[in-house]
Amino acid sequence: MFDYLQCPIWISDVETVQSLTGVAIIDDDTTLSKLNLRCSELYSECYEFDTDNQPCIFNKEIAKKNKKEILELLVKIKTRLKK
Repeated sequence: MFDYLQCPIWISDVETVQSLTGVAIIDDDTTLSKLNLRCSELYSECYEFDTDNQPCIFNKEIAKKNKKEILELLVKIKTRLKK
């Protein structure tokens, strides 16, 4: 599940993007943290604030542009979690 400033690995600290799952093998994995952060950045780019007199919109064009990389990162995350 994605949301603005959130990552595919929940629970994550919104400011540091550090995983807070309580599972040390996940929370302490720097590779997972980097993949998680990049997914968060790409997905959060899709949100625009104060655009066209709207407080917040989801930009589908940016989402389409980022989709391939997000999906690739999710595969890498899932593969890493299976190890």
